[in-house]
Amino acid sequence: MTILLSDGIGASGGLFAILGQATVTITGNADVTLSTAQIEVASLMVTSDGASTGLRRVQAPVTEQGVFFLVKNNTTEAGHFPIAFGGTSGALVTIPWGASALCYCADGANYVCLGLTSSAQSTWTTVAAGATITVQAGQSPSYYSIDASAAQVTFNLPAVPIDGQEVIFTISSATTNANVKIVAGVGTAVWNPGNPGNFSGAGGPVGLGGQGTTFKIKFQAATSKWIQA
Repeated sequence: MTILLSDGIGASGGLFAILGQATVTITGNADVTLSTAQIEVASLMVTSDGASTGLRRVQAPVTEQGVFFLVKNNTTEAGHFPIAFGGTSGALVTIPWGASALCYCADGANYVCLGLTSSAQSTWTTVAAGATITVQAGQSPSYYSIDASAAQVTFNLPAVPIDGQEVIFTISSATTNANVKIVAGVGTAVWNPGNPGNFSGAGGPVGLGGQGTTFKIKFQAATSKWIQA
């Protein structure tokens, strides 16, 4: 494969990163700005100290056109948070935990995603009767096998979901004596399986019931809705 370059390579040629790899570490709840050495490489492994409590930004140069980076979100927090890659202003690329994205600045102002790998493959999580589960942003797909034989199970969807994030719920208990409640994050809505084509109110709940029922939803950022997939 041949790649035609319209700019120079390295700092002397306009920050067109093409070779090498560097590790970028997020510390606590602070955003991080790429160093000169990190700007010089094409591949960035973003890790963390495990202390972050939400999405953090990795700030890259936007003064030149044609800059691209392959960025992997390898952060270590239990919450599996996404990261945002881009400049101090302009459009950003949101990268789910465990995923890699090819981030490209074509206009000297905004970063766009030219390709995104899926995040780390989730396994089925077994949910006991009466449990309350917080679904993490950026972990996709997430699978839940639910015991609805006794007390109600509640799922709280993330407050800041990632576009395209998928969650799959299956009621796997032999008997179903309690509902499963799915609560949308503030400012978002979720498809109502009991009334197809309709949604909860913003931040409102819907109910899921029935032995053997499987319900798959996917978040659409443009509408702020979880839509049945």
